[in-house]
Amino acid sequence: MRTPAVCTYGSADPENRLVAGELEKSWEMALRALAEVEEAAERFEREKPPVELDTALRAQLSDLGSHLPELWDSGRLATEHKKELLRSLIRRTVLSRPKSDGTEIRIVWISGAVSTLSVSQPLRRARDLSNYEEMVERILALTAEGHTDAKIARTLTEEGFRAARSREGIPKNFVRDVRRERGISSLFETLKGCEKLEGDWTVLGLARELGVDQNRIYRLIHKGALAAERHPKTGRYLVADDPELISGLRRRFAANDST
Repeated sequence: MRTPAVCTYGSADPENRLVAGELEKSWEMALRALAEVEEAAERFEREKPPVELDTALRAQLSDLGSHLPELWDSGRLATEHKKELLRSLIRRTVLSRPKSDGTEIRIVWISGAVSTLSVSQPLRRARDLSNYEEMVERILALTAEGHTDAKIARTLTEEGFRAARSREGIPKNFVRDVRRERGISSLFETLKGCEKLEGDWTVLGLARELGVDQNRIYRLIHKGALAAERHPKTGRYLVADDPELISGLRRRFAANDST
């Protein structure tokens, strides 16, 4: 390495020799420090042990393209190594937003191959979802079929719809709000207070017919002492309108009330 020319103490003007002396001293110290660092670097290169790769890892690295998935999941690569590996394989990344609720990521690899990923992003309002109108139409159709809000929410989630700010799926309250904005009642709300459904007694209707609290009917159903079927859409318990059954229940409740 070439050493730059430096003014020495003897060549300096007598009036500036004190300053020159300090500069010369600092320069000599810097040169010694540089020499020590260079010597340490050379010693490290001479003495460092060679990196030995086991046979399996050497085989993976020799044909990295076909062995990359195996190497990636092997646990041999630390997180920082994985990042460096990806950086060495990616030529550029292009981001675009073709939809209001989605970002498209195009990864151009050094081989020229292109991978495209789509990422959903949260929005402030459900109306900003790209498929909002389609989801509303689906809600109204399922409501017309008599499904509950909870059932409709599960169906929408299973079909791939998503909410604006939730990644847990469609909440049933969202379904309810969509219905009510359009003045549409669910089958459950329509039948609220209904005493009979499709010819059978509801728990409310049977309790009123017998003049007892609804909880007494529910207890008999839960104990298996009263046969009841659940309505397939509303989930309400229905009891057959059988005169003998109703008479037996009257006697049973009357006997219990008298004891």
